[in-house]
Amino acid sequence: MTDGIAIIDIGADEYYPDTTPPAVTITDPTNGATGVPISKTITVTFSEAIRIVPPDANIVLYDENRHLVVGKTMSVSGNILTISPSSALMRNTLYSVSIPVFSIQDMAGNDMAVDKVFFFTTGSK
Repeated sequence: MTDGIAIIDIGADEYYPDTTPPAVTITDPTNGATGVPISKTITVTFSEAIRIVPPDANIVLYDENRHLVVGKTMSVSGNILTISPSSALMRNTLYSVSIPVFSIQDMAGNDMAVDKVFFFTTGSK
């Protein structure tokens, strides 16, 4: 007690570990999008800063019409995953992006809680 005022430690300086998994909040293109340009760079925005867990081959861009995995490069900046196809996408083609739970972690090491899969179709240009 100081000058008649009680000081109470409420534990605000205690360390509480981050146990919240990262979650996808936005995809570009959106799930079900059509007319997507064949030169599209794909972005996936998460709820917090993330990192790719090797091997990055677990994250797949897939040509659903031809049943082929599409070559790509990936990068992360903060909470945004960027997927750049190695060449132009095929015209008028259905694609999927698959991100398994074990392929993305937040900076505290938490895996995503659920897989993320979304689809889009390219246009004629």
